[in-house]
Amino acid sequence: MKVLLISIRPQYAEKILSGEKTIEFRRVRPNVQAGDLCLMYASGAQRALVGAFTVGGVVATTASSMWRKWRRQSGTDRASFMSYFDGTEIAYGLLVQCSEPLGVDIPLEGLRTLWPGFHPPQSFRFLDSDEALHRVLLRRVFRDLDGRIPHPSL
Repeated sequence: MKVLLISIRPQYAEKILSGEKTIEFRRVRPNVQAGDLCLMYASGAQRALVGAFTVGGVVATTASSMWRKWRRQSGTDRASFMSYFDGTEIAYGLLVQCSEPLGVDIPLEGLRTLWPGFHPPQSFRFLDSDEALHRVLLRRVFRDLDGRIPHPSL
């Protein structure tokens, strides 16, 4: 199981955690598959790790096809969606199988305490449990999720 740390705008992270948004759109395809884990870092003013979701699969198609099929689960409007994918040939979507909020958000300062020098990813980055600093963060997150969502053992 891979663990992906993704930056998401706060309004979309909230919609994923509420179940309103069941697909997370990406311009670049992360190399994930069904069963992998995504940790959500809410960017913008929130600047905190807020929750996680299990990837149910990955969809790849044109932006217009993606919008036709997934607009009701998108959590956004058509203009914003099309603007986001402007200039791309392929639109990618990570299907959200199940999502869970952390018991307590981990703000950027807290992340930097757990992982000195931490910088949120521009889009996404993989976490490797063999790297000590990644392992410290993962232990903290997995303890907080307390079995509510599947995760790799450390």
